[in-house]
Amino acid sequence: MTAHVISTYLREDDRILGTPVEIPQGFSFQELRIQALEDGWVEHENTFKSGAAPIWALKAGVELLNTGLDLVLISGRDHLRHWPAAELQSKMKVFDDTTLVDAYTELTRRFLELRGIEISELAGLSRALESNYRKSAERRRIVVEPRHEMASELFRMVDCANPRIDFEAQILLAREEVARELEIKGVAVKAVECIEVPDGPENVDALASYDHLAEIFSRLSLGSYQDLVLEAYTCFPCVPLALIELLSASSSPDEWLRFIQTHELTQSGGMNFARAPWNNPALRGLVLVANALQNSSEEKFGLVHGNGGLGGRQGLAILCWP
Repeated sequence: MTAHVISTYLREDDRILGTPVEIPQGFSFQELRIQALEDGWVEHENTFKSGAAPIWALKAGVELLNTGLDLVLISGRDHLRHWPAAELQSKMKVFDDTTLVDAYTELTRRFLELRGIEISELAGLSRALESNYRKSAERRRIVVEPRHEMASELFRMVDCANPRIDFEAQILLAREEVARELEIKGVAVKAVECIEVPDGPENVDALASYDHLAEIFSRLSLGSYQDLVLEAYTCFPCVPLALIELLSASSSPDEWLRFIQTHELTQSGGMNFARAPWNNPALRGLVLVANALQNSSEEKFGLVHGNGGLGGRQGLAILCWP
């Protein structure tokens, strides 16, 4: 059974795409929510947390439709633009004994070591990633002056993510039969794969291998898809580089650079320019990839990546049109 995205809505500060989703009457329905920062760390019923949460919610929504439910609404909302800085920093503390920047610095160092890549090569790749994200940001008329001061010995501020955004998004999924009944041609959810492995700084060696991401990547048989419309997860360079390693079928920095220079990695401008609404960046990605596919005059496939914690939760979704 195929699930279809039949309606989407996105608001990022004053940028609005679509209108809030209205649920058609007379159909069975379930809402799944992406957990907001203010809701804390405990995962509540029908809510999903982590940066991979929207992909996990999508998988759960497809499974609900496969049981006979008619419609599933996936929604996320986080208003972070005006939070006091100290409170925001406290709420976003992921690990007790280290900062997220320091944890990802060590993860990136190990990521490079495992592949025999010199740390000096990271700077050029990071600049290429920044240039790539900027192109899609400018197309969306997002004007942000990037901060190039160092956040750690490996990262500039622009390599990280700025959470200062007021964000809302919704996608409405329907069973294929329901989409036909409503006479709506939706973007099909071709496949969704998720995986969870032990997370945290104590597991950095296993996480840096990204073998778990490779596992779900292989399940999707992505080598058969050409010219994917992408929304990579872009907070800290090793995360998109791990995806590029799989998409390019290479561990060569030169091949990664060629891929970055010839493929648009995001529709959004990335978390670096479009900002990072806590657990919601991949939900934004699902909305924007679905819209990009619908605006295409030919058959197209899209890929959205979600990354949670220090990478312990991963999710990949393929959408297709028509």
